[in-house]
Amino acid sequence: MRDLFRLLALPMPIWAPEGADAGAAGDPPPGNAAPPAGNAAPPAAAGDPPLADGKPAGKWFEGDHLTPDELRFLESKGLTGIDDPREAAAKLTRYYRGAEQLIGDKNALRGPGKDQTISDWMKANAKVFGIPEDVAGYKVDKPADWPKDMPWNDDLDARAQAFAHQMGVPADIHKGYVGMMADYMKGTNEQIEAEMQKASAEMMAELQKDWGQQTAARITQAKQAAQHFAQEAGLSPDAMAGLMSVMKEKVGDAATMRLFQAIGAAMGEDTAVQIGKGGSLGITPAEAQAQMNAMAQPGGKLWEANMSGNRQAIAVAQAERERLARIVAGG
Repeated sequence: MRDLFRLLALPMPIWAPEGADAGAAGDPPPGNAAPPAGNAAPPAAAGDPPLADGKPAGKWFEGDHLTPDELRFLESKGLTGIDDPREAAAKLTRYYRGAEQLIGDKNALRGPGKDQTISDWMKANAKVFGIPEDVAGYKVDKPADWPKDMPWNDDLDARAQAFAHQMGVPADIHKGYVGMMADYMKGTNEQIEAEMQKASAEMMAELQKDWGQQTAARITQAKQAAQHFAQEAGLSPDAMAGLMSVMKEKVGDAATMRLFQAIGAAMGEDTAVQIGKGGSLGITPAEAQAQMNAMAQPGGKLWEANMSGNRQAIAVAQAERERLARIVAGG
């Protein structure tokens, strides 16, 4: 609007009241005197463009009263093509009113104040940027295709919500980067599973090459030996879970399988040194069924593990139950 004021402030002649003295001949007319008789133009005020042929030299937008940026703005709007400054002022007024009606003075967004951070400025304009009032507004649901057996990091999720609220992050931006991270984690999990399947296929191919049709039975024998020695060594549930993880067909290690299968085979021979309770690892299906029943009873290994809620203890107990179940089934 400053431009409009500048235009309206252009010097205009002021006419004296009718009947007033015109002054003595040859004297310069006072500031409020009528113009000289005839077609002579009024004298120029200080700072006005020089007169030529009785008329102001140049156009209304020429001179040093406009900055180069302001002049370029007027040119871009086609105002410099208008000779009459009153018509230009009217057109500029319509531009200003249209802009004011479009955004309104209350909706005009001003930049950060002095020493105000971007975060504080955005939070001060929370409605404009879509910033929630509290942390609950940053809650993002898990993707619909999130794997059921893949845990969702609730702790990291809560920390991300608190950080977003603290920094004044718009809700849609928070949702976007949470979704991006979820996609990345899913892709990483899928890659790990693919690598595990590949390793499993290579391990089984290697074992089957050596063991042939006895592969499944010998893997079972290796697991029994590993479980037996883990218990005898008094390994913690974490250590036992780690040991049993390399005895699985999908993620196991062929060399470890061979080692424990050889130990199990030796313990099952009549000539081997009898180690542990009962000496041999071999038990009858009936004995295996009795052990399974005992594990599920109050005070049993599986019952205790489930009551404790310890995932690793539960995994170890379930692995033992699966071993006994295979013996019952004749595997």
